[in-house]
Amino acid sequence: MVIAIDFDAASLSRIRLAMSPAFEATVLLSLSSSGWVHPVLGDLSDGARQAMRYPDVRLLAELVSGYPLYLPDFLTPKPTQGRPAEILRNQIDAVAETPHDIVTENLAYAALSGIQLSPAIRHAADDGTLTHRAANGLTQFWRSALVARWPELRQVLERDLNNRARMLADGGIARVLRTLHSRLRFDGSTLRIGTTGDEMPQPAAEELVLTPSVLGWPHLFGQVVDPANTVVCYPAARIGTAVSAPGPGGPRGQALDELLGRSRAAILLDLDLPRTTGQLSGRHQLAPATVSYHLGALVNAGLVLRKREGRQVLYGRSEYGDLLLEAVFGIAS
Repeated sequence: MVIAIDFDAASLSRIRLAMSPAFEATVLLSLSSSGWVHPVLGDLSDGARQAMRYPDVRLLAELVSGYPLYLPDFLTPKPTQGRPAEILRNQIDAVAETPHDIVTENLAYAALSGIQLSPAIRHAADDGTLTHRAANGLTQFWRSALVARWPELRQVLERDLNNRARMLADGGIARVLRTLHSRLRFDGSTLRIGTTGDEMPQPAAEELVLTPSVLGWPHLFGQVVDPANTVVCYPAARIGTAVSAPGPGGPRGQALDELLGRSRAAILLDLDLPRTTGQLSGRHQLAPATVSYHLGALVNAGLVLRKREGRQVLYGRSEYGDLLLEAVFGIAS
């Protein structure tokens, strides 16, 4: 089946990019409870196994057992705007407050998709406790299985979003949409998800959110039935390079060290996201004065840009800095 969504100028203007902590959590729970391992990152289920001692986590695991064929849309609300911690809180609140008719529709579609739902799920849906138990299970699972891992995952997601934002600035939303996944096509007015079968037209979303996923890699996952909760989750780029991109190791990294000096090269690699002197000092175990010295040299060379946001001074790679890394590593980190 091919899902087709038509866009006009107004609906195109409502496409945005954001990370979805709830989606990462539900996918990890599905992988862990099914005994699968991530194709790149391997077994991530240590904390997940401990979380299964909670009844609400076990209930949630049953609800997400159909991934990647189907996830009930109400478990992965579209990300709101704001910081990642705020997004997660808002998503958990949205799960708890899901209207009964949407829950019923989601469960009916799950059954049509071949997902076996226990009497406990049906009973919780009938007595109105399912959404609150699912929200509680999501909270418990997050604390047990994802809190320690989240900073690393978040950095990969932020790097992807930052690169897509640059792509959007350079080539517009069409360029972004055409690079997300081989099963997603955009002809300028219609977005098609899937490659074979009959087309299933869908109304244009009130707001389409594109969200990268590390744990869902390499799948493309779309929820498009509800125009108010339309999300396309695509595989984040370069997920095997969590936290650090092409580093100082290897012959190419050594060449960059020789060109810039090891500390200065490490700082340049780390500026895929804007950072302050204090942040760089902590991340690289260098004195703030040393970091400032290296940043000054990189700014003077045109490889780094400096900008002020409120009381903070942020540093980020310039276009020339990206070009240098592309020349050394084949792709900007």
